[in-house]
Amino acid sequence: MSPLVSAVPLHVNGTGVSIPLKKRSSNRLDNTMAQHAHLVSKYENSFNIYRINTGKIHPLAGRRSMISSRANTSTEALTASKILWYGEITIGTPPVTFKVEFDTGSSDTWVPDSSCAACSGHSTYDPSSSSTSRDLGQDFDINYQDDTYATGQQYTDDITVAGLTATNQAFASASDVDSGLLDRASDGMMGMGWPSISQTGTPVFNTLVEQGVVSSGVFGFYLTDTDGSLFLGGTDASLYKGPLNWNPVLYQSSWYITVDDVNVGGQTVISSVDASVDSGTTLILGDAQSVAQFWSSIPGSQAAIQYGPGMYTYPCDSNPIVSVSIGSQTYTISSQHLKWLQVSDADCVGSVVATDDSIRHWVLGDAFMKNVYTAFDFDHSRVGFAQL
Repeated sequence: MSPLVSAVPLHVNGTGVSIPLKKRSSNRLDNTMAQHAHLVSKYENSFNIYRINTGKIHPLAGRRSMISSRANTSTEALTASKILWYGEITIGTPPVTFKVEFDTGSSDTWVPDSSCAACSGHSTYDPSSSSTSRDLGQDFDINYQDDTYATGQQYTDDITVAGLTATNQAFASASDVDSGLLDRASDGMMGMGWPSISQTGTPVFNTLVEQGVVSSGVFGFYLTDTDGSLFLGGTDASLYKGPLNWNPVLYQSSWYITVDDVNVGGQTVISSVDASVDSGTTLILGDAQSVAQFWSSIPGSQAAIQYGPGMYTYPCDSNPIVSVSIGSQTYTISSQHLKWLQVSDADCVGSVVATDDSIRHWVLGDAFMKNVYTAFDFDHSRVGFAQL
């Protein structure tokens, strides 16, 4: 496992601070089914929280999601766990360091509580040891459809990320955490989606904006196969060329935008789909019908559920040219990122994967995000992309 870089800012310019990210290697084949199940359940859970918070059914919620569940500037260094990119934060006074996953597909921050019997080997939060801790007297309960869960109590305390401190920040301290969530390099989660899908209220980055700690409500991701960076309070223009191509957010929950076209060999095979831009998955996922249509345009491809639900194989030597058109720009997905893994001398499993009818949109994970610089803008409700 690559070592984590310090949570203090490592690169600062006039608009923000950048944190380096590292990616943990993992067995992709073993992880595929778990990742697929958790991603689908994450969106089902967020749709349920959205309904609780707003009183409305999310426009993209599938059939299962309509059933209620229990449910200045700076940069942070991140490392990739089995599924998500993670980095260091501190909580409390005196500060305790945690490794958390930075997930644009969710909005809550939670870490293991000191009373968690199953959390050995992870940093834990002891509210009695922090002079700035306050118990909110509210439960926290996330139960995913893949049977993973984290339950506990909500507190406020000082949370620092990349040298930036959100005071009196609400978060959850989980006294009971499923082993499926603990089997990662990280300790917990920091969600970077919109408040509408948060159980604990205002997310950490939004608090930094409200308290004037960052100069703008913008953060940016730069991801590669081995490392990357998360920039808080703006973007790191040294990592991309040309202007950012901004696209309006469709729904202020996860970061949903419109994908105009998905192309193979320069020909459009899918048009006008809603998609979330999600640092919380390595895959690109879509509804079963359109994903089947995508793979049917690549000769020699076939369904391959033996490698995971919704997976397809294709001839490794075909090197199809795949691109995604968003707004006025088209972004190519490199052949190395279209390939999820090679399973034989001839066959590769693709990173474009079908979901069931529980979610009806596409998810652009880091198989897409590695090809572009991605900026998320709360101030103007938009997502921007630029060429690396």
